[in-house]
Amino acid sequence: MDIFRITQSIEIIEEDKETGKREFYFSRIEDVSEESLFITPPFRKGFYLPPRHGRKIVARLPADTCSYLFEAVLLAHHSSSSSLPLWEISLPNTIKRVQMREFVRLSIAVEIKMELTDAAGSEQSIVSVSKNISAGGVQVILTKPLPVKTKLNMTFSFWPEEQFQAEGEIVRIIPPEQESDKYSAGIRFSKIDEKTRQQIIKFIFQEQVEQRKQRNALNSAT
Repeated sequence: MDIFRITQSIEIIEEDKETGKREFYFSRIEDVSEESLFITPPFRKGFYLPPRHGRKIVARLPADTCSYLFEAVLLAHHSSSSSLPLWEISLPNTIKRVQMREFVRLSIAVEIKMELTDAAGSEQSIVSVSKNISAGGVQVILTKPLPVKTKLNMTFSFWPEEQFQAEGEIVRIIPPEQESDKYSAGIRFSKIDEKTRQQIIKFIFQEQVEQRKQRNALNSAT
């Protein structure tokens, strides 16, 4: 595939299923064959991912204005005393092109109104508050857990004069760490128009700028 080039940087994404937190492990393409890629062992802060054969991999290939996301499988781990250890991973069947800024996640409380249909066919309305939000999804607080794969219609607002809507699906439920805590749910946007996605990105950017100003002001004061 044309997007894969020798010496190109590549990132392996590991996501904690309980918290939804992503960690990026860094690697580099060393060779490209007709059926596989050879990459250096992914590392982060001096820690290398264990090379388990058959391991499923989610990878990101950074580019200038976008990134390419794909899934692969670890086919083999090549190691010898005379050469650099390498992971051999499968070439992906599909590659998704995404904007770099879709990965930015902002921790903020925004009211989220959710409509869903439960297993008994009854409609429910839930008003919740977000823990964080990105252009790809939102994490919300729940008083009680909902089943994974539950589909929801969501309404939310960043500014008083405008409301936004999106469809989502629960991809994970995070249990409380303490008795006083509540459940939270990671929701992936399954249907969202581009205008709403751009407004989320705009809101995140504005909040980050404002938070940066406040930190700078605080640092200046001290």
